[in-house]
Amino acid sequence: MKTTIKLHMRAQELFKIMKDSLIQEVENANLKHFDPKQIGKGFSYTKKSKNRNVKVRIDAWKENQEYKATFTSGKDAIQITYLIREIDAQTIEVTYIHDVLNAPKLTKRWMEKKALKQAERMLKAVESSSIQR
Repeated sequence: MKTTIKLHMRAQELFKIMKDSLIQEVENANLKHFDPKQIGKGFSYTKKSKNRNVKVRIDAWKENQEYKATFTSGKDAIQITYLIREIDAQTIEVTYIHDVLNAPKLTKRWMEKKALKQAERMLKAVESSSIQR
């Protein structure tokens, strides 16, 4: 399921926030010998979330354009994608895609709708924070 939202900020600003957040998450996962330059397609790490281990694998990484990752825990798997397109110097269009990969159809639809609303709120909060700076 996907949603597209316009934000009044630059692609570089959003991607930097996403990258900084990812670096913080990897550091919190206590990955030894981690260099932020390692982040890219194929990079993976394991983090703790709600008392379970979640393996995160980056499937696509194009600076200021695309971030795609798969989160796997046990038999559950979710794939998220952010596609970023510049409209003009201060406006971007972000397409967020959330796929629950192995759940019953009704559960999948409910989970994806909930995730889209959370993503929209988070992106608007990031935009607000960026505007206030």
